[in-house]
Amino acid sequence: MQLCKKCRNAIIAVMQKPEPSRAETSLRERRRERTWVNIHETALRLARQHGMRGSTVEDIAAEAGISPRTFFNYFGTKEDAVLGLRAPAITDDLLASDRAHENDNLIVRITHLLLYIVRHSFNFANHAKFRERIDEFPEFRHRLKVHHISCEQVLIDYLNTVDWDAFNAAGRRGSLITRPENMPPTETAEERTRATVQLASAVLRQLHFAKDIADEDEVERRIHNTVKTFQALLKEN
Repeated sequence: MQLCKKCRNAIIAVMQKPEPSRAETSLRERRRERTWVNIHETALRLARQHGMRGSTVEDIAAEAGISPRTFFNYFGTKEDAVLGLRAPAITDDLLASDRAHENDNLIVRITHLLLYIVRHSFNFANHAKFRERIDEFPEFRHRLKVHHISCEQVLIDYLNTVDWDAFNAAGRRGSLITRPENMPPTETAEERTRATVQLASAVLRQLHFAKDIADEDEVERRIHNTVKTFQALLKEN
């Protein structure tokens, strides 16, 4: 298939476009964060003034000075905007935090990964503050349950598709997944991975997601103790 001269020139221009500098990327990220905060705070204010039924995406967008299309670039629903929910993600910071748990057993390590994902998908420094928001808008409880499932799935997908070359190149080590290195996940291995993440989720629910624990060392201790309790119960049965 022959491309017209205009199309060829457009493709060449895209290919030759320089990569954005780190400063440019940082500026773009700061702008995006400001827009995110603006939408969230606007949505929360309107929900408090008019209730959830009394405020629409169009109302939020107009008040925030953006288009409805831009709104959906940041939030999937107005409920997420009011809650300040971010899409759960595997980030470099998450993987960096995992280094502190390389010597832990598998369940403890996965529990810490899941807790990090959940915490950083909230627009709060601690889970207790988020629970206050849920108490303020009790109709969001179902949305929160769905969000927790999404956090679990993001971690499951990551564990089933670990990039071992990157893992080893970064000098990372320790028990992380339930299948051999460089082996594609089998159906059994995927079931074990899902069960491991769901067990980690049960540990966090037992701790109420550490919502009332300010000291991270105490969080660590409670996670270890809860995992030991679960392991003992499983052995008894």
